[in-house]
Amino acid sequence: MRKILMIAMALAIALIPLTGEAKKKKENKSKSPFGEVFEVPANEHDTEEYFGAPGIAYGNIANMGELQLLALKNAQNAVRQKIKHSYKGLITDYASTMNLGNGDNIQSKADRRGDQIIDAVVNDTQASKGPFFSEPDDKGNVTCYIGIRVYKKELAKKVSDTLSEDEELKLMFKEDEFRKRMDETFKKYKEEKQ
Repeated sequence: MRKILMIAMALAIALIPLTGEAKKKKENKSKSPFGEVFEVPANEHDTEEYFGAPGIAYGNIANMGELQLLALKNAQNAVRQKIKHSYKGLITDYASTMNLGNGDNIQSKADRRGDQIIDAVVNDTQASKGPFFSEPDDKGNVTCYIGIRVYKKELAKKVSDTLSEDEELKLMFKEDEFRKRMDETFKKYKEEKQ
């Protein structure tokens, strides 16, 4: 019995440094489920002035030109989704508060026209940050980062100008009121996300 007790104590003493080291390793380990987390080099955040988004693409170092285009398209898609979400909410709210007759038809038409302008503006964006490239990994691949911005006031002006040119929409939409609401809605989008 004494022998068993001595062996158990020896084992416990031998394991103390191992459990201490394991504890240290566990404490140093990131609490993120994604492992080590870093800031995207070309990250563009939404502000009161503009919608922003980063774009990321990964591929072979020999295709750096293509990677830039892919990263730009990814950023454009991200910012497009933010703008369209905000715009669709604005149209729905505006149509209901202004008690527009034939509201569904007007709302649908305003959605389509707005989407066309939003797509044209976003597709015309260029990188505001980057491109930045990571070091090549052991397979010869790099990650490309690009950031873009779409200025809210310019976008609101283009959309409201286009809607006011349409005869049917011109009768229903009060341009100044609509533009004011669009500016407020775009500003709120930034405030809600932070």
